[in-house]
Amino acid sequence: MAPPDAYAAPASFAGRLRAVAALFKLRLTSLVVVSAVLGYLLGVADGAFLWVDLGLLALAGLLVTGASNALNQVIEVNEDALMDRTAGRPLVRGWLTVREALWLALLAGGAGTLILWLRFGPLAGTLGFLALFTYAALYTPLKKHTPWAVFVGAFPGAVPPMLGWVAATGEFGLGPGLLFAGQFMWQFPHFWAIAWVIDDDYRKA
Repeated sequence: MAPPDAYAAPASFAGRLRAVAALFKLRLTSLVVVSAVLGYLLGVADGAFLWVDLGLLALAGLLVTGASNALNQVIEVNEDALMDRTAGRPLVRGWLTVREALWLALLAGGAGTLILWLRFGPLAGTLGFLALFTYAALYTPLKKHTPWAVFVGAFPGAVPPMLGWVAATGEFGLGPGLLFAGQFMWQFPHFWAIAWVIDDDYRKA
């Protein structure tokens, strides 16, 4: 979709950074990172805490979650242009091209997954990749076709705190399973509340 003529890509470096932050939904992404950090703090053994691990987990979470949000906007750019809630997103406004957004998403997602794999082990890396894949390749396309998309989307939404615990311990168990279950169940009232408030806007797309 061609960007509206009234919009133009930011000329300054700072403007481009703001466009990338909007593409990655930096505020929302930060909340996801906080949930992963809390999972890490709950799971880490006494004396095993490392600031470098916490920092790398936060960085990886930022990259993987940001990539998920970017891919979502690449896939839904045409629908976003129809809705008041999403009409200000960077791809709709032409601040970034779809190709630029796709490359940023692939680079960020790959880097974040690699950090998780190399620093915290294959299990953490696999969980990060599965969350990204499920959100972008399954949940996002399904939203237009079935209400079961909410169920599918609850899986990647519930991964971050579990991933934080797994990053701290290197293994799965009751603790991360309970974190996943709690976050999974919370996804449904959260989504339904949003859908109820902006139902008319959703119908446009």
